[in-house]
Amino acid sequence: MNNISTKSLIEIINDLKLKAKDNGNNFLVLTAQELHDIIGNYSNGNTRFPMCCSAMFKSMKEGDEVIYTSPSKQTNKTKIKYYL
Repeated sequence: MNNISTKSLIEIINDLKLKAKDNGNNFLVLTAQELHDIIGNYSNGNTRFPMCCSAMFKSMKEGDEVIYTSPSKQTNKTKIKYYL
């Protein structure tokens, strides 16, 4: 996936939320690693974890929960629970 932006990542997150809700789920738990794997194309070592994490935090609504993040808030282990 080329031309990745925070905005396009937010759209991907919103799509994942809709799919989860359509499948009868009340929440979606997403990690930065999972989001990063969706966009792929980082074999050259150019990871996009900071952008993934930024999009994840910007996608949060009131009541959503940060399950884990690092002090920098830019780790592949960042995990957020989005309530649907």
